[in-house]
Amino acid sequence: MSTLKKKLKEIIKTIDDLYLNKDILDVAEDTLLKELGIDSLGRINLFYGIIDHFGIEVDEKIASEWKTLGDVLDFIEDL
Repeated sequence: MSTLKKKLKEIIKTIDDLYLNKDILDVAEDTLLKELGIDSLGRINLFYGIIDHFGIEVDEKIASEWKTLGDVLDFIEDL
């Protein structure tokens, strides 16, 4: 999962208006997104950053299901 965290960190750097409270490389996968400073709007920004990065189309409703860092990493891993 460490490789996925690094990839996600790269993606986050490209997203305007998304700033984290902690470095995702230093937190557990069960860390809540809100603990990282990602609110509902941040989840949507993160979602679009990920799908833009990978050049895919997926329904944004999936982002509403993300609660933890692990949820986001699982999404990326399943792409």
